[in-house]
Amino acid sequence: HQRQVFEEFKKFVSSYIEYVREAKMTRKDSMLAKIFGIFQVNMRGKIHNCVVMQNIFFRLNMKKVIVYDLKGSEANRFAAPK
Repeated sequence: HQRQVFEEFKKFVSSYIEYVREAKMTRKDSMLAKIFGIFQVNMRGKIHNCVVMQNIFFRLNMKKVIVYDLKGSEANRFAAPK
């Protein structure tokens, strides 16, 4: 599954980089998180692909915010059977 996600990421990364570059050059605000790095981590013999991203809510004065974390973590993720 991780390899499939990484392969999909590679399909749009050049467009992403161009968008972020253009936003910075024109000082255009964006809620698109910046990607600082992509890493492979070996933990207990299992390879994990990690993406380090900017927290777009850091230092924002927002009273009510709903945050969805959909980046693939399997820790403490449970769903009731349908």
